[in-house]
Amino acid sequence: MLKIYAKTDVGLARPNNEDFFFTDADNRLIIVADGAGGHDYGEIASRVAVESCYQYLTREDYLQDTSDIPQTLMDSITFANQQVIEYKKKHMPGSNMGTTLSCVHVGPDKASYAWMGDSRIYLVDRTSRGQTRLSTDHTLYQEMLDRGEVGQNFNRHILSRMLGNNPYTRPDADSCDVTGGNIVLVCSDGFSDMINEETMVNILTGCGGDLDAALDQLVDSARGQGGRDNITVAFAEVA
Repeated sequence: MLKIYAKTDVGLARPNNEDFFFTDADNRLIIVADGAGGHDYGEIASRVAVESCYQYLTREDYLQDTSDIPQTLMDSITFANQQVIEYKKKHMPGSNMGTTLSCVHVGPDKASYAWMGDSRIYLVDRTSRGQTRLSTDHTLYQEMLDRGEVGQNFNRHILSRMLGNNPYTRPDADSCDVTGGNIVLVCSDGFSDMINEETMVNILTGCGGDLDAALDQLVDSARGQGGRDNITVAFAEVA
């Protein structure tokens, strides 16, 4: 069975935790959402998104069809977006509730992933002590950076895509090859803002195989750097 390690922490500055995650080792799934910072009821949006995504993926055994898992994950996020919008219309009309959502399926030789927002997905190779960022932040900053139009002082957290606003907004998706000992990690920006990628890799490769301890160290390190936001980290090691 796939071993998944996951933890969330409120951090040191926020009164409540707007992150939400769910893992399912049997279905090889990691799902992480981050209620949009400063928006109303972010904690509700993130929970609705994660639960809707998981419901979609498991209700019809969609994951048993391995022909195009990235597309299935994209469809699950599109469905979750619709559910967040409907929830907002019914229970909180006029609110700005919204959330990011990242979903990963970790197979024995391939990881498939989809995302909307800036909750990042990484592949860590513990043998080479290297990492690859698999997702691209859906932020105005990233889009402008890609065009060479922005300096370092631009607000990095204005989302260009999120769940809860537009039913036609679409996620991105892809897949990559994985091998034994690789780690696929999903995190909220409360983690990725506080811990640079080199530190993340050093913790995961320097733990002597004790990944429970590595998980605690990752979260504690983010808190130690200020913990300005909620912190969520979830990862799986490929057997």
